[in-house]
Amino acid sequence: MIKFLRKPITLIFITIYGLLIFWFLDKPSESDLDDFPWGSTYLQNYDGELYGIGEESYHFESKRDSYISYENWDPEKRLFFLENSDGSFPRRIKFTNIKYNKFFRTLHAVCDFTEDGNDYLRAYYNHYIYDSPEGYSRKNGFQLNGDSYGFFLPFALTNGAKLTITARILNSSNTIPADLIFSFDKLPRPQISESLYETEKISLNNEMNTYEISIPKLYSESGIGSISMYVLNKDTSLTIEKAALEYVINGEKVSEELIFSDAFGDAVLTEPWNDKELKWVYKFKFNKDFSKIDNGKLVIHSMNYKPWTSKYDSNWFYTKFE
Repeated sequence: MIKFLRKPITLIFITIYGLLIFWFLDKPSESDLDDFPWGSTYLQNYDGELYGIGEESYHFESKRDSYISYENWDPEKRLFFLENSDGSFPRRIKFTNIKYNKFFRTLHAVCDFTEDGNDYLRAYYNHYIYDSPEGYSRKNGFQLNGDSYGFFLPFALTNGAKLTITARILNSSNTIPADLIFSFDKLPRPQISESLYETEKISLNNEMNTYEISIPKLYSESGIGSISMYVLNKDTSLTIEKAALEYVINGEKVSEELIFSDAFGDAVLTEPWNDKELKWVYKFKFNKDFSKIDNGKLVIHSMNYKPWTSKYDSNWFYTKFE
C-alpha cells in the first residue's frame, strides 16, 4: 500500500483530486446567501485608526441592499476624492453580483459603476505625498524641478523673501512627527551645492495649517539655483497643499508657487493621481464570529491600467459596528 502511494502517478492523482475538492469547497454561490448574517455594518480600521460610519463603511443589510457608504467622507481630511461621471459625489456605492461561501466564510461582491447608471467613478488625490523611510540625511530630500520654472530660476533674493507653506502630517496620529527644514542652495542636485541658508525646524501636525518663514537677504553671484526640502524624521509622510515664495525684484513683488517634485536619495515621492475606475471586485474573508473582515482582496478594473489587486492585511481590516 505504501509503495502504491509513493508512485508518481498516484501522487499526481491525489494532488489533482485534492485541488478539485478545494476548488469545489471554495466556490461561492447564491444558494449560500441565506446563511450569511445580514444586518451588519463594518467600520474601516487602518493602521490603528478606526473610521466612523459613512467613512467608507461596509453595510451588509441584505442580499438586495448592501453598499459602501461615503456619507460622512471628508476628502480634504483623507486626501482622497471620489466623483461620478456626471460630477456628483457618490454617497453610497451598491454591491451587486453577491455570492457567499459558508464553508470558508467568504463573501464575493462587485461594484460595477456602469450597472449603477454611471459611466465611471473617478478616484483621485491632488497633492504630492512625501515619505522619509530612512530619516534625515543631506542625501535624502526633495527639490524643485528646474525644468518647470524656466526663467524664474535662479531666484534673486537679495531683498529677502517670505516662504509660506500649508501642509500636514499623513500619519494616523501626532505621535509620529514630521519636521521639515528648507535649504536655499546655489545649484540644484545632483551638482555639489553650497547651502546659502537653512530654515529653522517646522513641526507639522494632523491639521492642515499654514506656516510663514522669513528668509533673510541672500547674496550669490549665481543666485539661488534651487530650494531643497528635508524631512527630519524616520518613517513619516506628509502632504503640502501649497507652498509659495514671495520676494521683491526690481521694485515688483513676485509670488512663485513651489512644487517639490524631484526626490533624491532614498526619499519617496508620490505624485498626484487620477483614474477612472469601472469596476471593483471584492472577496471578503470573515473571522469565525464575524466580528472582523480581516482578510480578502480587492481587484480594481480601470480605464487607464491593467487590473490590479489590493489585499487586506494586518494594517487594513474592518471591525463590526456594535
